Amino acid sequence: MRGPLRTSLIFVALVGAMGPVGARSASACSCAGLQVPIEDAAGRANAVLLARIVRLSPPEDIGPYNQPMGSPYLEATVLESVRGPAKGRTIRVWDRDFGTSCGGGLQGYPVGSLVAMALVKNTPERIKTQRLNIGLDDYLAGGPCSERIRVLSSEEEGRALVSRLRKQGSSSK
Repeated sequence: MRGPLRTSLIFVALVGAMGPVGARSASACSCAGLQVPIEDAAGRANAVLLARIVRLSPPEDIGPYNQPMGSPYLEATVLESVRGPAKGRTIRVWDRDFGTSCGGGLQGYPVGSLVAMALVKNTPERIKTQRLNIGLDDYLAGGPCSERIRVLSSEEEGRALVSRLRKQGSSSK
């Protein structure tokens, strides 16, 4: 097959393989099943701690289509601090990507949960780009493909993780 018919068939096959031009994916956030574990995320975090969740914010509807997006923040009391806020302090932690395809809200962390966290401190530069009322003393969880909050099954598991994170932090200096 030669000529215009062959050229037309090749063009149709290429367009079909590409899909509709300008179409968007249903979910722009994808880690292809890979997630950086909290042990690695801790190296880039301003706060690394063991905490107990004491409050979840009410769910908000600020998604792209005003669909329920879950809880944008939680509050947790610090039980042990590798880096960041002192033991006994209650901090507010926001889902950094809340309202986007990468953010899911923090409703997956029930009140009373014992968690390890690797968090980023909010900054004046970040405040300028946020739609939420995130305070300068608040922390952000999330980020592309990183485990920033891990629910722990026991205080023993928490102490063991904190010990590993402390050793990891001192060996990287």
